[in-house]
Amino acid sequence: VAEKLFEIFLEEDIEFMEINPLAFDGEYFIVTDAMIELEDDASFRHDWDFPERTEFAREKTKREIAAEKIDEDDHRGVAGKYTELEGDIGMMLAGGGASLTNMDALIEAGGKPANYTEYGGNPPTEKVYRLSKIIMSKDLNALLHVGGTANNTNILRTMKGFIQALREEEPDYPIVIRRDGPQADEAFELLRQVRDDLDLDMKLYRNDLPMTESAEKLVGMMAE
Repeated sequence: VAEKLFEIFLEEDIEFMEINPLAFDGEYFIVTDAMIELEDDASFRHDWDFPERTEFAREKTKREIAAEKIDEDDHRGVAGKYTELEGDIGMMLAGGGASLTNMDALIEAGGKPANYTEYGGNPPTEKVYRLSKIIMSKDLNALLHVGGTANNTNILRTMKGFIQALREEEPDYPIVIRRDGPQADEAFELLRQVRDDLDLDMKLYRNDLPMTESAEKLVGMMAE
């Protein structure tokens, strides 16, 4: 059984395989359940005819598939991690651990996230714009754009993409932004400008506000 599984592992370009349980009926070994992840970069070698699925054992949504293409088209930085959820608060998150911390903070504050996503590694303006458009394309009641103080991500460069999406979407729901890092002064000047131009219900914070408190600020705005 192990030899056959290893052959399949190589032939199908499998990234991860778990057999649990492997049953024995007295004569044959039977794989009663399995989890298999295929290497996407090897798909050109295979004729895989099935829908892409998420970690939640469901087909990927159009937004999730569109987000994946962001990083496929441009190797600079990361902006294509997007998982759609059932809530009504859009999440524009920056940084790995910080993203999870802020997701937990929103749920603790009583909010329901519409998605999980993150960007980092100094992605170009265009990539952040595309991610912002995907997030805002869902029917939202609020938007939280939050991350830690960056050191290798230019805040001006990334916020320009977010601001471009704001100008096109003109959201009428509350927005809280908490970011800081390189060229944040210039970035926040542009954010104040777009807020005034579009009369947005948007509050802006730097790193003088503890990161997780931004979720409480947003939930409070939604209750007003």
